Amino acid sequence: MTIFEWQAELAQKQAGILAHWVKTSRPDWLNKSPKVDDSSQARTIMDQVGECIRVNRRAAALLAGKEPVLPPTDGLNCDDACTQLIESAKEYADTVRTLDESMLTNKYTLPWGEVDGAFMISMPIQNMSYHGGAINYIQTLYGDTEFHVPGR
Repeated sequence: MTIFEWQAELAQKQAGILAHWVKTSRPDWLNKSPKVDDSSQARTIMDQVGECIRVNRRAAALLAGKEPVLPPTDGLNCDDACTQLIESAKEYADTVRTLDESMLTNKYTLPWGEVDGAFMISMPIQNMSYHGGAINYIQTLYGDTEFHVPGR
């Protein structure tokens, strides 16, 4: 197995895990922002899923040498958002599978700066993992103390 195949598989697995945690959240929590006070900037679960969809699609396009086309993710319901998440991870994974080691030193421009290829192929996975933890935290804030293990 190549590093690229491994990264592709990891991305698709992480998207499935994240989708599981979204679907195990109470529906009334999906668009609720946990706020400590009026200055809080906490994002909803659906905001976080939307970000993951966009990051996956942006990474796939940039790695393929294309301009990213990012469809809106606002207003998606849970099932549509999870479907788009899985599809965006597959799009990313399919692109990663076409790469070779020469891309590791390439430079890619993201909205917040330039990164190298080594960072670029791991960033979507790290992003989904990060947001999975945030979603788990939101679940506990609203009283759900069960850890929703994927695959059960």
